Amino acid sequence: MAYQYPYDEELRKVPLNPEMIRYRVQKEARQSFASALLLGIPLLALCGGALVFFSWIVPWEDGILAVLCGIWLVLLFGAGVVIGVLVIVSNTLKYHRANHGDLIIEIDTVAYIEYARPRRVACSGRYVRTVYEDFRHFGSGREFKDECSEHRDKDGDEFITAAFAADYDTILCIYRLSDYIWQP
Repeated sequence: MAYQYPYDEELRKVPLNPEMIRYRVQKEARQSFASALLLGIPLLALCGGALVFFSWIVPWEDGILAVLCGIWLVLLFGAGVVIGVLVIVSNTLKYHRANHGDLIIEIDTVAYIEYARPRRVACSGRYVRTVYEDFRHFGSGREFKDECSEHRDKDGDEFITAAFAADYDTILCIYRLSDYIWQP
């Protein structure tokens, strides 16, 4: 039998401080902002170009069917422009808040865990199914959607939570306090 080294839980812990959490939140906001620009600007250009093209090419005087088809195409591509603008604006605000906003980092205790809450209905082809998700409810009254395991997660566990001061109820990320060496 091979020699087994003693298992030391403290050696496996990783140091964690508020600046590391702030950097992670800023990195995620930067990535979502970049992807919104990479997908949103071509979407805006495509929908705007199609909007102008179809509003120019549709024979508006040739009857009610052509007019209805033209209106439908204009509304379809107009909705694409609106969605593209909303995605870019919301990710820009998130990026600005991550870089300049106040981030509240605190230690919170799990009050209870809600396993397999029916969250939404997913439709795929002919099949309709309910998606079940796990939620951690904290002592501060906030909740966080996370995959929980019944053998590891228990009520009373302590987590480091991060949220924006302007939107305190929405937790951005959590870290299990027992897995890290917390350096406040």
